[in-house]
This record gives sequence, C-alpha cells and structure tokens, in this order.
Amino acid sequence: MAAKNFKAFADKARRSDAYWAEHLKIEFAEELGRLMERRGVTRAQLAERIGSSAAYITKALRGDTNFTIESMVKLVRALGGKLEVRIGMDDDAQSGRSLSTGDNDVEAFGLTQNRVAERD
Repeated sequence: MAAKNFKAFADKARRSDAYWAEHLKIEFAEELGRLMERRGVTRAQLAERIGSSAAYITKALRGDTNFTIESMVKLVRALGGKLEVRIGMDDDAQSGRSLSTGDNDVEAFGLTQNRVAERD
C-alpha cells in the first residue's frame, strides 16, 4: 500500500513544473562540479574568478540557488566552457541526453568545454 502511495506521489510530482525545474538545477550543479574537476579548479578559485564567495559556489554545487541564465553562463564561462540550452519535442530526432517528462522529451541543457578559449 505504501509503495502504491509513493508511486502516485512521484507521478504527481513529475507532472509539475517545479519538479523539473529542481531536477535541472541539480543536473546543472552536477555538470558544473564535473567541469570544475576536469579543469582542476577549486571552489575558492571559481569564486575568485566570478567575484563571489566560496560559500556561494558551495551553495551552487548543491543546486541550492535560484540560478538565472546569466549566473549559469558566468559560472560556466569562468571555467572555459559554454552553456547550451535545448528544447525538443518527443517526435524530434535528437542526439544527446533527453529528460523524459512523461508526455514529451525535453533535451537537457549541457555544459561543454569551450575549445576556443582555454583558461587556467
């Protein structure tokens, strides 16, 4: 009985915009952490690059901030990357990762290494 209730709760959550917004914030934070790792950049170094505090970077890496497109771009560019945002419908032939929202597939944004301008 409890499993059935949880499944119903999870299904209802997946139908909400808030669920998918939080999901994408967490995904962004995870990708940001991986990019920092590949670049060998610490939280303190990233904070210095964007004129912020290490505490803000820690909060961002937890997905515990209300990101704006500008803040996401600033963080990624400070690591020599670029932010990509894609939207797709379930009938589009998309390459790359997509997030299933139940009725449609939405292409997730991606962080990519900027091959043109390498930084530290």
